[in-house]
Amino acid sequence: MAEKFNFTKQGVEALPVPGKRIKYRDKVCKYLYLESYPSGKKVFLYIRCVNYKTTPFKIGYFPELNVAEARIEADRLSTEIAKGKDPLRQRKEKRLGETFGELFNTYYEQHLKPNCRTHEEELRKFKTYLGDIASQRANEITQADINILHKKIIATTKRKNSGGKVMANRAIMLIRQVFNFGIECGLKLINPAASFKKAKEESREKFLDAIELKRFFEALKFESTTWQHFFLLCLFTGARRSNVLSMHWNNIDIERRIWRIPAQEFKTGKAKEVVLSTAAISVLKERAAISFGYVFPSDAKSGHIEEPKSAWERIRIRSGLKEVRIHDLRRTHGSWQAATGASLAIIGKSLGHDSTQATAIYARLNTSSVEQAVEKATQAMLEAAR
Repeated sequence: MAEKFNFTKQGVEALPVPGKRIKYRDKVCKYLYLESYPSGKKVFLYIRCVNYKTTPFKIGYFPELNVAEARIEADRLSTEIAKGKDPLRQRKEKRLGETFGELFNTYYEQHLKPNCRTHEEELRKFKTYLGDIASQRANEITQADINILHKKIIATTKRKNSGGKVMANRAIMLIRQVFNFGIECGLKLINPAASFKKAKEESREKFLDAIELKRFFEALKFESTTWQHFFLLCLFTGARRSNVLSMHWNNIDIERRIWRIPAQEFKTGKAKEVVLSTAAISVLKERAAISFGYVFPSDAKSGHIEEPKSAWERIRIRSGLKEVRIHDLRRTHGSWQAATGASLAIIGKSLGHDSTQATAIYARLNTSSVEQAVEKATQAMLEAAR
């Protein structure tokens, strides 16, 4: 129980500095409290059960706010509650933001940034595609607005056909996540994207054939050693670019020819092992002579190189492979395994797929069969390029 006394300027100033936070209650104003901190700070609080929840409501710091002002504010809050209002919810809504843009900023800072590896990509998505609704009040955005925005993104995006549909679908999914976050935080919102139906996306099956591989390797020669090594490892391992970017020497066993990707890099929360071919080992040995810690270190905040888009664009222009994306190197790795006789189960194992049906098959595969498939495919790619 908080100790009661009649709040006065002299009485509050005379309170001793506590060893830990301690609350006092005003004898005059029923719901007015004062919390004293070990740092010497003192803050006025309004504490009352509202809608079955008791949450301290900060009024202001002493002495910036005097006792009389604190009591007036406490009385005002009591009047608001008597009228059926919830001042704590109103303050939370104001803090989160009234417009969709303000709500996204809160979602980005409180959820995406600390929890999502691709937070910068989500921020770019917001800036590129969601500007039309950024200034709208969140509680006024309707399902019709979402449908109109989706069609506009498809029509105006630089990527055509399935690419436009993919980006439009991803943008609307981001809107859905932002609204769900706001609702979880207690905002009175209806998610306008909750029942949104995605446009049908055409599956992409692009991979590099023998002629295209030769053009790719020729174009790669003009890049820096770092980018040459990076794209070669993307191709030779079949790993996702984000995993190759953050590749760390602590997770690589050259002798066993295994690269173990940590669990935190996957949504499933499961670590995965990638078999390293002779060609991949050769690239890593070259990297070992010029890097430590991360395989691709840099001065970036993450400690490793972060964005390969510019280098990839140069390679696409030189090679004439304008429709090829970085992720297609992963498809190429799997496709050449299939072309050299590997089973679907072995390909799935080498690429780290998480299909529930395939998992039972993976359990019966030994590493040597995967090694043979990866090695055979890699050598076939190199031979084709020659």
